[in-house]
Amino acid sequence: MSWFDFPTKRQQNSANKIHIVIYVPSTKQFSKPVTGREFKKRIRETAKFLNRTFGGTTRISGIGSYTLNEKIIDERVVKVETFTKVKDYHKADLKVKKFIQQKRRSWGQDSIGYEFEETMHFVK
Repeated sequence: MSWFDFPTKRQQNSANKIHIVIYVPSTKQFSKPVTGREFKKRIRETAKFLNRTFGGTTRISGIGSYTLNEKIIDERVVKVETFTKVKDYHKADLKVKKFIQQKRRSWGQDSIGYEFEETMHFVK
């Protein structure tokens, strides 16, 4: 048997099936950068929430962009992602929504990017 003979029958029945991502922005009020300390705090809070809710996370740094008043705005972002079983996601989906909505307000955002199974949503 090769190490790459996966998933096994057992894994198919117990595999983590849902992939979710919360995009952590480095700005407030559309395009005003937050301090490095504040950005790291946002990342830690998001990772802590997803770790406690689903058991683990991965953080991926990147540059996001959007158009505001016909100008392209670039900003640093961190994607905090996790995988979970369908039944565990359904138990926590409202908790995730409330977390994102609360962070949207406290971080001064119009919306927060949320990826569910490779489909992007903007939570207001």
